[in-house]
Amino acid sequence: MTLRAVSAAWFTLFVREGEKMVKKIGYSLVVAGALWFGTGVVNTVFVGSAMAEEKKCDKCGHLPAECAKANCQCDCQKGKH
Repeated sequence: MTLRAVSAAWFTLFVREGEKMVKKIGYSLVVAGALWFGTGVVNTVFVGSAMAEEKKCDKCGHLPAECAKANCQCDCQKGKH
């Protein structure tokens, strides 16, 4: 074998191994991106479900915070503020 043939063989081997590495890195980035996206979606769902919701009064339909700000004169709110 000549030096040129040996060099060509090593170069071909190097290129093939490089292509495999690029594919592996690409797949790793895709998996990491999917996990990152999934974590963001789950976090958004948990934060949205954990937020407190004020319940409206059954009698007048006002929120307690609205009644406190506006000095609500409803019978159901008189004892609360």
